[in-house]
Amino acid sequence: MAIATGTAIAIGAATAAAAGGAQAISGAVRAKRAKRDLENYERQEVTDLASDMRVSDLGEQRNVENIMQSEANQTEAVQMGGARAVIGATSGIQANTSNALAASAVRTDEKLANLQNVKYQEKVRGFNTIEARQNQDIAGMAAEMQAGRAAVQQGLQTVAGVPMKALDVAAQAGALT
Repeated sequence: MAIATGTAIAIGAATAAAAGGAQAISGAVRAKRAKRDLENYERQEVTDLASDMRVSDLGEQRNVENIMQSEANQTEAVQMGGARAVIGATSGIQANTSNALAASAVRTDEKLANLQNVKYQEKVRGFNTIEARQNQDIAGMAAEMQAGRAAVQQGLQTVAGVPMKALDVAAQAGALT
C-alpha cells in the first residue's frame, strides 16, 4: 500500500511539475514575442488632408481688374471735363482705388489665415490620432509581455511547490511513517 501511495504521489508530482514547466515555457515565449514586437514596432503615419489645400485668388483677381477698369473709366470721364476737373478729381479717384485694393488685400489675407488655421487643425488631428493609436498598441504589447512574465513566475512557483506538496500529501496519507 505504501508503494502504491508513493507511486501515486510521485506521478502526481511529476505531472504537476510538467504542467508548471510547460506554463513557465509558454509564458517565456509570450513575453519574448511581445518584447520583440515592442522593439520592432513601426510608428504610424497619418496623411495630412489639408496639405494640398490652397486659397483661390481668382475672385480677387477679377475684383482688382474691375477696380482698375473703374479707375480708368473715372479718369477718362474726368479728362473730358478739362484740366481743372482732372486736378480736382484725381486724388479722389486714387483714394477710392486705394481703399478698394486694400479691402481686396484684407479679404485675401483672411482667406490665407483661415487656410493656415485649417492646416494647423489637421496637423493636430493627425498627431492626436497617431499618438492615441501608438499608445494603445504599446500598452497592449506591454500587457502581453507582463502576462507572459506572470505566467513564467506562476509556472516556476508550481514547479517549486511540487516537492513540498508531495511531502504534505505523503504525510497526510501516512506514507512517511
